[in-house]
Amino acid sequence: MEDAVVALQEQQKALQEQQQALLLLAKETAKQREETEHRTQTISARQELTETALALEEKRRAMRHCYEEMETQRLAMEGRAAAAAADAQSAAAAAAEARTLKQEGIKAKEALHQLHRHAKDVHWESHCCSIIMKLQFKLQIKHYGVLPVAVMVATILLPGTLLLADVVIVLIGIYHFK
Repeated sequence: MEDAVVALQEQQKALQEQQQALLLLAKETAKQREETEHRTQTISARQELTETALALEEKRRAMRHCYEEMETQRLAMEGRAAAAAADAQSAAAAAAEARTLKQEGIKAKEALHQLHRHAKDVHWESHCCSIIMKLQFKLQIKHYGVLPVAVMVATILLPGTLLLADVVIVLIGIYHFK
């Protein structure tokens, strides 16, 4: 009988050891599961941040492209206005030389009127382009918000180290522009 008790005690001890081993294994498995979940969440968060950064970079590029396009249009308008001014000056000089003869005076007057109409057309084109640029700028502000547009304009207009003062100056300009 004592042998049976000893055998039962040994079996009970073996079962307890096996139970402790299973508990340790369960704890280790739970710990590994938590670590895996944490890694998965970290990877997801990094992926979201990367996607957000890429989207912001794409928006910055689009704004840069829009600004460059507006700058090209502005320079073209300035070139046309300068050409019209030069044409007007040459027409005025031609009119001064043609005053002595009536027929040449009439031709000069006609050329001056034609250049004046051309200058009005260029001025109107410049005015329309200015309105379009203002509307594009306002749409950029409406779409992206004032602060991102101010930061973008500050980085475009003021290359180098971007200071808070630069952004504030651009913000003041934007509110004045509105």
